[in-house]
Amino acid sequence: MSERAFTIDPQLQPLVFWKNGLVRSVKSGGPDFTNRQMALILHVYLSEGPHTVRGLASYLGVAKPVITRALNTLEQYGFVKRCTDAADKRSLFVQRTVKGAVFLSEFAEMLNDTSGDGGESQSAEPDSHDASIEAVGRDDAKPSHRTSSRGTKSTASARQFRRRSSRSAA
Repeated sequence: MSERAFTIDPQLQPLVFWKNGLVRSVKSGGPDFTNRQMALILHVYLSEGPHTVRGLASYLGVAKPVITRALNTLEQYGFVKRCTDAADKRSLFVQRTVKGAVFLSEFAEMLNDTSGDGGESQSAEPDSHDASIEAVGRDDAKPSHRTSSRGTKSTASARQFRRRSSRSAA
């Protein structure tokens, strides 16, 4: 297999950064959080409280039971805890924990890893996913018809991404 250098569209560089962070996270063997769970823990730790289930549901645009399920998982890991409001026993506050702060600190270090490649070289021959990402947003890009694990084709999501990208560039 020949090696060839390729470049990523600068607008897509954040996706490469995110991909590399995810690869490092998976390889680390740490908790495998959903996007909702990760958004929730990041919001609790990076924004001023107090945080309530109702407020978190409003922030993420989801129903309160969705927040409750995500909090159950985060609480099992010890990354957040729920405390009853002394003034209103029906209301719960979501609080940070030391264990959660340590997790996010280590996660941030992993994202800031100076290698910047998640253990992969960006100058190596791109895999089919990287080549598809490189083409996203170009009108001349031919859709790839890879079948996902669900048996559906991934072209529709690429089209939606291109539409969103072109709107934000305008």
